[in-house]
Amino acid sequence: MSTASGFKEHPHRKQSTLTLLEFLFGLLEMHSQAQGLTERLIESAGADSQAALVAIGDHLGLNMESVLLTPTAAANASAPQTPLLTSLSDGYGWIVLYGFRGGKVRVALAQGEVIEERLVKPADIGKLLGRSDAGISEWLLAQAQAPFENAVSQDHHAHMPPFRRLLELLRADRHDLWLLLGLALGSGLLALASPVAVQALVNTVAMGGMGQPLIVLATILFFFLSFAGAVYVLESYLVEIVQRRIFVRLAADLAYRLPRVRSDTYDSQHGAELVNRFFDVLTLQKAGSSLLLDGLSTVVQTCVGLIMLAFYHPFLLAFDVVLLLAITAIVFLLGRGAVTTAIQESISKYALVAWLESVAGNIQTFKFGNGAAMAANRTDQLALDYLTAKRQHYRVLLGQVIGSVALYAIASTALLAIGGYLVIDGHLTLGQLVAAELIVSSALLALIKFGKHLEGFYDLMAGTDKIGHLLDLPLEASAEVDAEFNGPASLTISNLKFGFNSQRPLFSGFSMHVQPGEKVAILGGPGSGKTALASLLSGMRQAQAGQIQINGQTLDDLRLSSLRQNIAVVSRLEIFHDSMLENVRLGDANVSAADVERALVKVGLTGMDLDTVMSPGGSPLANSQAIQVMLARAITSRPALLIVDGILDALDAKLQQKLALALLTADAPWTLLLLTGSTETAALCQRLIRLPGAAHD
Repeated sequence: MSTASGFKEHPHRKQSTLTLLEFLFGLLEMHSQAQGLTERLIESAGADSQAALVAIGDHLGLNMESVLLTPTAAANASAPQTPLLTSLSDGYGWIVLYGFRGGKVRVALAQGEVIEERLVKPADIGKLLGRSDAGISEWLLAQAQAPFENAVSQDHHAHMPPFRRLLELLRADRHDLWLLLGLALGSGLLALASPVAVQALVNTVAMGGMGQPLIVLATILFFFLSFAGAVYVLESYLVEIVQRRIFVRLAADLAYRLPRVRSDTYDSQHGAELVNRFFDVLTLQKAGSSLLLDGLSTVVQTCVGLIMLAFYHPFLLAFDVVLLLAITAIVFLLGRGAVTTAIQESISKYALVAWLESVAGNIQTFKFGNGAAMAANRTDQLALDYLTAKRQHYRVLLGQVIGSVALYAIASTALLAIGGYLVIDGHLTLGQLVAAELIVSSALLALIKFGKHLEGFYDLMAGTDKIGHLLDLPLEASAEVDAEFNGPASLTISNLKFGFNSQRPLFSGFSMHVQPGEKVAILGGPGSGKTALASLLSGMRQAQAGQIQINGQTLDDLRLSSLRQNIAVVSRLEIFHDSMLENVRLGDANVSAADVERALVKVGLTGMDLDTVMSPGGSPLANSQAIQVMLARAITSRPALLIVDGILDALDAKLQQKLALALLTADAPWTLLLLTGSTETAALCQRLIRLPGAAHD
């Protein structure tokens, strides 16, 4: 897929790539990027078309992963939300595979300004590629980095309504949902086979019919009911596929979104507790499944049955109208406030879970003094709040259940009376009366059960609202210029001003300059702003005034992801539940176990079992050893700028000096900023800068 020259020398190839990207934006239902930005990215791309397209896609919100597949395997693996693409043999055009229709592969050819869509047999894809064989070749699997971007509230001060957000979550599956609606309609029609068969049977018996029609009638009924069962199985399969897609898309979206959430969001919220809302995807799956399978079929079956009933007699048409008005009143009038109370119930539930997480995460605090009593008392209060919210929600639901039961009793009696009168008066056959009773009884019994479906719908709305709180977490603003690094970084801070909220500024007119490769200690006591400075330098917080430059590039102009590929920050203890090996190399396959062992030796950890599974607190290692693991993680990435923020101050003097020397080695490929409150540690560096602040850190 590589070519000998870049996009600049081949305008046709550049235009084909522009056309390809516009097609992918439309296919994946992403917000189309400004054409000027896309063109600039293409202009700056390298010669390798695959690598260039991956880099361009990363800038524009597209994740592209290289895979090796045969054309047939690529066709089978493709789908509208996960298309596969590769370049044509001439190197100037692109081919996209995006699922099947009618047994043929959906193909798009991007050549110049034209996008040509076709339906082709899988065996013919090789011919479109201009290749004689059907061997393995490189393809790019494309997908949106944030699949649920359309389900994010555009105005963070106005939360998107849950029903609208649900529609956005299901937008990518709308074709399958329309198919599901069609199947539900067919299932509803087939479900009428029983009352129609009963009507024919009663009329046959009443007229003194023979047994042969009965056998034919039973055979036809068996066929229709069997077919209805097959349709239900197909519906179940479609719902299962939609459930899987929603789960995977939400997981992928949050994996992209959470590392990019603004740091100040966590000043007032606990990130780990917020992520608990992910489990509401299970509510979406279960409640959604019940509504799509049983609820949708019930609605369609009831509507079709009542339409059929209306053709029997005008009185029954009037009965249908009154019945539908009553059902509407039960669902909408008696259900007023149900979604709001369901959301409040969910809020109370998560408040209780958040408190229990706090108890579990601060186990020492709640083991001593009045801690255990406080844990119990606060839990009692939060449980009481939940029960109050639950009671308010159930009050609405109970009104709907009572209304449904009352309607069932009244409507069944009324239909029997109206139908009996029409039979006596000769306007209705006995079979039609029995069929009408079966249809209405089935509809009303379903309505009573529909109370459970309504509860599921309210839970679905509450779950969607909670997932919305995750999707609406504000993301960091990032520019589009890639950071440039070639060895250790230089750093310049000019007239920096920063403070938290209404507190006096931690920095006001602060400036400093660090040469490439220099090892500098930044000394400050508690509250002097060491952690704030580390956050500002890594782009995790924004200065109120002044300028930060890294390698002569202004930090505000840089793309944060490219910047953070080349800097490392070691601040508070952050260990995740995995092996020591993965805690050091962070899943980078280019870092070998031998590289990890060398890094651990440099920070003083020898003879360690890399397969040791570590807990988020660092166990089974001691706290000091967990800090050493974090330092090994930082130096393994060989950053151009290494920022160590106060974490050495918690260690004993001997280990502190040993680790500082490992970071200060002359051949280290980084510029070091050692933020510390220890004058002894600071004295080990080449230069010392004192921070003036004395507020909170």
